[in-house]
Amino acid sequence: MSIRAIAFDLDDTLLRTDRTVMRADLDAIRAARKRGIEILPASGRRFNSMEQTLRAMEHEGVVVTLNGARIARCPGDTPVYERYVDPALCVEIAELAKEQGVYVQYYMGENFEYEADCEESRLYSRLSGGGGVQVGDLGAYMRVENRPSKKLLFISLDEKKIRKMQDAMIERFGSSLSIFRSKPIYLEVTHPEATKGGALAWYCASRGIASEEVLALGDGENDLSMLEWAGYGVAVGNAEEAIKARVPYVTSSHMECGVARAIWEYAL
Repeated sequence: MSIRAIAFDLDDTLLRTDRTVMRADLDAIRAARKRGIEILPASGRRFNSMEQTLRAMEHEGVVVTLNGARIARCPGDTPVYERYVDPALCVEIAELAKEQGVYVQYYMGENFEYEADCEESRLYSRLSGGGGVQVGDLGAYMRVENRPSKKLLFISLDEKKIRKMQDAMIERFGSSLSIFRSKPIYLEVTHPEATKGGALAWYCASRGIASEEVLALGDGENDLSMLEWAGYGVAVGNAEEAIKARVPYVTSSHMECGVARAIWEYAL
């Protein structure tokens, strides 16, 4: 069965350490597009922090953002699929973060909100290429706004603290939320249906594309849902060993054109 769609993560999968894309990767993406294969970037980022990469790819089509909480059309950022965390749960999560002493961001729209400037907020702004909005007491702000969130993101430079936060979240909320680490220092929380795999499955069903006709590439825990759903789930060489052990295929690293290699090998 031939490949009809290719989905891939951005950070540490398509993007190099300096956040640029290798020419070989861009050439392979263009070759796949010319063959009639749908290209589906799938990131934990907001749409507006993906735009530079999307322009480099000359991308026109859909984009999976916020780890599957949203699918939008590009250009234009028109939503076609959205899943939200309930406002009451958002308040509970913010209060738990304060109890645990862990920084957290809240995503209502395409911006994110956070309590106060700190090392974690500055780090995220550098890595994502855009800042958020300081709102003071985040729990109080959420109560006043009473709006659902597409995702919440915990950040800590202490990896042990993030793992402890993940354990506390799973113990408190269990299967009522999707709780996963997208990087060793990031813990993300979304609606239980808001995963990259869930969003990819929904979109492919709407297009009549079977899982066996999908190639998916990623490196992190947040990519596993799409890597395991796709007929060809490929981990890049720099992925954690635990990720590689759960998928059938492994390619070279994000610094060695792993996306291009996998596209040529499995799709073209």
